[in-house]
Amino acid sequence: MIRFRHYAAALAACAFVFGAASVATAQLALPYTDDFQTLSPGSAWIASGSTATISNLATSPTTDTWQVVSGTPQQYQNVLTGSGSMKGTAVQQFLGLGPVSSADNFLMSAVLQPVSTAGSANATEGLRFLASSATSVNSSYVADINVGSNPGRLRLVTWNSSGTATIEPSTTQTLQPLIPNFSTSNSYTEQVAGTYNTPAAGDLTLTITVTQVGNSANSVTYTYTDTAPNTGNYFGFFDSYSSGITSLTADYSNLSLKTVATPEPSTVVLLGTGAVVLLASVRRWRRRVA
Repeated sequence: MIRFRHYAAALAACAFVFGAASVATAQLALPYTDDFQTLSPGSAWIASGSTATISNLATSPTTDTWQVVSGTPQQYQNVLTGSGSMKGTAVQQFLGLGPVSSADNFLMSAVLQPVSTAGSANATEGLRFLASSATSVNSSYVADINVGSNPGRLRLVTWNSSGTATIEPSTTQTLQPLIPNFSTSNSYTEQVAGTYNTPAAGDLTLTITVTQVGNSANSVTYTYTDTAPNTGNYFGFFDSYSSGITSLTADYSNLSLKTVATPEPSTVVLLGTGAVVLLASVRRWRRRVA
């Protein structure tokens, strides 16, 4: 009987481990890249068996269609239509990201392809990251550029757990960073770098850079530090528009997401000590040669 209980406990432990592993496989591993070239036009964003979660984030659009479309290069496109303010997002869940740890410093980038809108008002296209939910704005970030009536302005939107939005660096669009010579006919690479515990423990510093493809002179960078960062692990795309626009077509390509290792303080100290010892040895050798 005792032996049977041991076997039962072992089997239960194995079931727990394999069950946890099967849940984890729903999350994509890093590093991750996707240029959407291997997916058939008209298909969803599918990676390693995981299909992107599509959400209009509590709005009620007439159309919110995300699919791969043919082109050179092939792209992932959202067609968003409807009256009033609209938000659309497509995200995947990534394994391991989210905790406030230097081991989870990340670098995310994608190419924002030319966009078209019908109407005159604010419209945006960009990246969504560190979201705690695929279907709610709560506890998430969006870094996007205005492609509507105030084109080329870069902003960072932070939603807290209650869904309250804060816009950085300012809600006044003329105070937001401006991409030089911006045009909705051009493609832009957007990059978001997240560095934890900088400048203080528990902080997250976000460095957002947008650069025109083929013309690096047309670039802008904005840096923001959050002392109480969001910790979700949903990353992907985001677009929106306000009342006055009735449709938006936004294209994305070349998504990349990876962690970026930084030396631990002890490693930095060891490297510094090694450099000092090496320098002292070189000096002693030079004295002997002289």
